[in-house]
Amino acid sequence: MIILKDKRKRIAIFFLILMCVQYAPLEGVEVSYIKFTAMLIAPFIWLNNFSKFSKAFKWASIYMLVIIISVIINIESFRLSTVGYKISFLLMFIMYYDLIYHKHVFTLETFINLLKKLILAYTICLLIQQLAIILGLQSFSILNITKDLDRGIGSNSLTIEPSHAARIMTVLMLCLLRMYEVKWGRKSLKLSRLYKENKWVILGFLWSMLTMGSGTAFVGLGILALYFLKKQYILIVGFLLLFFYLAIPYINNTSFNRAKIAFESTLTLDQAEIKKADYSAASRIVPLINTFTELDLSKTETWVGKGIDTNESSDYLSEEQKIGGISDYGLISYIISLIFVMVCCIRKLLSLETLIFILLLGAGISNIAYIWGILMLFTTSKYFFLKWEKNKRHNLNIKKNINYS
Repeated sequence: MIILKDKRKRIAIFFLILMCVQYAPLEGVEVSYIKFTAMLIAPFIWLNNFSKFSKAFKWASIYMLVIIISVIINIESFRLSTVGYKISFLLMFIMYYDLIYHKHVFTLETFINLLKKLILAYTICLLIQQLAIILGLQSFSILNITKDLDRGIGSNSLTIEPSHAARIMTVLMLCLLRMYEVKWGRKSLKLSRLYKENKWVILGFLWSMLTMGSGTAFVGLGILALYFLKKQYILIVGFLLLFFYLAIPYINNTSFNRAKIAFESTLTLDQAEIKKADYSAASRIVPLINTFTELDLSKTETWVGKGIDTNESSDYLSEEQKIGGISDYGLISYIISLIFVMVCCIRKLLSLETLIFILLLGAGISNIAYIWGILMLFTTSKYFFLKWEKNKRHNLNIKKNINYS
């Protein structure tokens, strides 16, 4: 029995790392056939470990059904590779979810150690890449440097782009904070204690986020800062952020400037300006704007979609660009996908996880591996929080019964 559980644990770790890391020399920079092959095996692993139909199975099945109905309605745009790839992610997630929630393959310490090792792995890889860049190796595939990013010593670490690494590392650190909250209790989670226990992890994380050359990293740091923000400090922090914002033009940092320009252009709601300011940011911001300004609820196609790759075949400035595959599969599928994420991955609606989902993931799920890696991290974090809260209620009831008797 112990051997079987250990085998399941290794499977869960393998799939989590697989979704959080992309090594370009083996996997390429687009669709990874290694990931796809592993995901095709995932349903058989799930069947071999089946115990009952989980929440993930129920909501993922509904989501798949709605997508299939949309595809049938827009059959002229059908492409098996796209639909099959999306379904493979969902099936893989169901398998992982069930291993975590029903087979209980992770202990709290296992997950904490895995989070720390991933952060350190990202940091070490980035440091090696930065050394290579300093030595003049602007493109060196064996180190996962696929192209010259022209961002000083900024690089992509264990992902394809620095912005992907920034998202993954933000979530890794948030999950680590959450797990220490479970382990120590919220009141005992002090920065000094956290630093003492995780000195190199924290220093490596901060170095990576500050030097990887991604404006997204600073958004991630801002979100994580909110974790430690207390009500009495809101005004002080607000003034500090304003001061920092005004000082950015005098700081010779490309990432700071890119983040500032992207923020200012977003406030204008001018899509051409957003694209001009930061093309990468435009790919996330413009669809969000379009969703609120161009969505016509009176049209049937809004609800059932216009067909596969409607988003992909349109320009970033096109009104077709909307979040969560709404243009492709319709608003109904998007609503179901949100329920799926909230039920399976995010513990509270008003949380930093939700903020990350909106700001860093574009408020939707898609056929991108690192997004599913983040959802897997969220759902594992949620599992331990739910377990912790259940134990607290149980202990409280015991205490009440003792007092009563």
